[in-house]
Amino acid sequence: MADGETVTGLPGVAHAKDGKVEYGGPPPLPRNLDALPTPNYDDFFAAAARLRMPGALVANGIQLPFESARGCWWGEKEHCTFCGLNAMGMAYRSKSPARILNEIDALTHRYKTRYLGAVDNILDHHHIEGVFGALAAQSKGYKFFYEVKANLRREQIRLLAAGGIRRVQPGIESLNSHILKLMRKGVSGIKNVRLMKWAAYYKMGVAWNLLLGFPGETEEDYEQQLDLIKQISHLPPPLGASRISLQRFSPNFTHAAEIGFDNVRPIEPYGYIYPEGIDTRRIAYFFEYNARDTLPDTAYAPTRDEIARWRTQWRRDVKPSLTYAIQGDRLSILDARQPEAPRAHKFDALAARVYEFCSDTDRSLANIRDHLVDETISDDALKEVLGRFLLHGLMCEDDGTFLSLALPHQRGL
Repeated sequence: MADGETVTGLPGVAHAKDGKVEYGGPPPLPRNLDALPTPNYDDFFAAAARLRMPGALVANGIQLPFESARGCWWGEKEHCTFCGLNAMGMAYRSKSPARILNEIDALTHRYKTRYLGAVDNILDHHHIEGVFGALAAQSKGYKFFYEVKANLRREQIRLLAAGGIRRVQPGIESLNSHILKLMRKGVSGIKNVRLMKWAAYYKMGVAWNLLLGFPGETEEDYEQQLDLIKQISHLPPPLGASRISLQRFSPNFTHAAEIGFDNVRPIEPYGYIYPEGIDTRRIAYFFEYNARDTLPDTAYAPTRDEIARWRTQWRRDVKPSLTYAIQGDRLSILDARQPEAPRAHKFDALAARVYEFCSDTDRSLANIRDHLVDETISDDALKEVLGRFLLHGLMCEDDGTFLSLALPHQRGL
């Protein structure tokens, strides 16, 4: 352009010509992310110094954006219905662990900060060991934010925390497996609770929320979710609960009528931003809609009320807790989910084995029976043990699998 050459046909470039817009089409996706340059934030820090931004804020409060992957490996398999991210760049590509480690060192050294925020849409599971296992061994004190999929196991969460991840956004969106299936999330409600449980244990913050209003949802879905919410008040609450946003590029938008959305139109604020004559339907990203086969707002009121109560609890000095310990062959559970009225539970050796086995992850009745192969116990007796835990809300059950909700009393990495 500086030399006066035409940009017509140049991939990735749109320009005006003879009163019309010409577009050269999308550029090819970068495949070798290791070949990309390391970000340079000199201008930002120069401006911060010129504006006399407090040094402590710059050194301790600035979270440097960095990138280890692009696209979404889950979206390539099963695009979450509400997600409009990635548009035409869904194909998943990631940097090598060696490049990521070098880039982290370079950025933190250049800008004298140890806080980094990954702009990735989803964590590459190959980086759990390759990047964060290496960082855990180096003990450099980095602190990271990452978006992850909620199917992480306890050992993976432990390693990520040891490597410096202090906060995650796991895309929980619901605690009900049927609603999660409507979203195509590829995870169950009980797996979401598992993520929250072990993130809390390893002192990893979780940013999450609940989405409402999916065609096909039922009142029973929200009743089940509400019961579960009341059992996990010892885990950090969501930011809130709201109806889904309809976004361009999401399956909900591209297959709106098929999924159950009608009268799709740009949200009202676009009319105040753009001049008359602009067809906001062609440029809008957010849309209003009418949704068939969804529940009225009154059906969500109990969930929202419970979340408000949950958040109020967590603003107090004494947070709710639920912990267990096994001493000898006896199980002790301290239930302080209502801190003002804690309750202690004691269980025998058989219950202790069952509870401990269902702690790391959810287990089916067959799994538990196999684990107790050396015990002489009937199915009815085993169900009675599980029933006692469920009665007191010390376990949750989802589609025939059971997860112990209490955190081990002893913490550590």
